[in-house]
Amino acid sequence: MKRSLKDLRGKYGQPPHHPVNEHARKMRETFQDDESRVAYRMDHVWPTRYYEIGQGRSVAYTSNKWKDDDDFEDYKHVAESPNQTFVTDKFLRAARNRRSDLRPNGGEFPECYPEVEFPPTVAELAPFIFFEARPIAVYSGSNRVVLAEEAIQVGIPGCILYGCYAKPPGGSWSRKSSLIPFLAVIHKKDGVMAIITGKSLDVKKDGIVG
Repeated sequence: MKRSLKDLRGKYGQPPHHPVNEHARKMRETFQDDESRVAYRMDHVWPTRYYEIGQGRSVAYTSNKWKDDDDFEDYKHVAESPNQTFVTDKFLRAARNRRSDLRPNGGEFPECYPEVEFPPTVAELAPFIFFEARPIAVYSGSNRVVLAEEAIQVGIPGCILYGCYAKPPGGSWSRKSSLIPFLAVIHKKDGVMAIITGKSLDVKKDGIVG
């Protein structure tokens, strides 16, 4: 499957001078299993509010890892530990044009607000295909959440999957061990569409793990 990363990526400026640049570059280098000199400046605004859609079960992408530049193969990472999937308003609007069942209680998913500091630089991984998640079917507005029995598959065309590090309170951008790896689905025009987190989520030589 051939996908033009250049077309999906859009224009990115020179990364700012920041300690996370090296972490992002190494993450991309690890994922591609090849030397990388590139870390991409985050030219979109990180969301200040998003929605918890449910428990992440998998994420699919297409990559030319270990292949020629224009030779892409599809992969699906199946979550090995509990993952959480968060989406933005733009993601929900686009996804609901394709399926109308993305409404717990017939209403809206729980709102969430960042408890971490998001990075100014990200690591490009691969063109995004879809994620699978057990969506929240019922919630009471408190901590009581009921997940759907079956996972759903949702994809938004034209997005790239990026690897990122977030800084929790008390963390340090210079100390990678204090940062939290996560995945971001980003569209070149619409910005951040989804964020996937997990206690063991990370990017290794064999791909996405955790």
